[in-house]
Amino acid sequence: MIALDLLRGETESMSRVTRSNVAFVPLGTPLLAGPGAIAAIMVFMRQAEQSDQRLGVALGLLGVLAVLYLSLRFAGLLQRLLRQAGIDLITRISGLLLLAAIAVQLVVDAVRELARADL
Repeated sequence: MIALDLLRGETESMSRVTRSNVAFVPLGTPLLAGPGAIAAIMVFMRQAEQSDQRLGVALGLLGVLAVLYLSLRFAGLLQRLLRQAGIDLITRISGLLLLAAIAVQLVVDAVRELARADL
């Protein structure tokens, strides 16, 4: 539902919640390093058999952390540069990408189950 609201540009409901209570801000932290991200790193490290592959996973993780740090560090500057119209555009695009990712995953899961049922 949140992705549909982002796609339609209806961000007012989310902004009212965050403005009314500052305690909701720490809820964003698990999205940055949640169980999915931790499990992905564990799987990639387990699949990496050689030390250069492990180094590649570690460098990828450091790259993501650097991009995340820079984007959070300069969020105020980005907000001034993009203005409200740019932020709304990025919000809608991210909602569209989220919906597309969920739809693709549902189709892949359905095809996988269909192929499994035929065997």
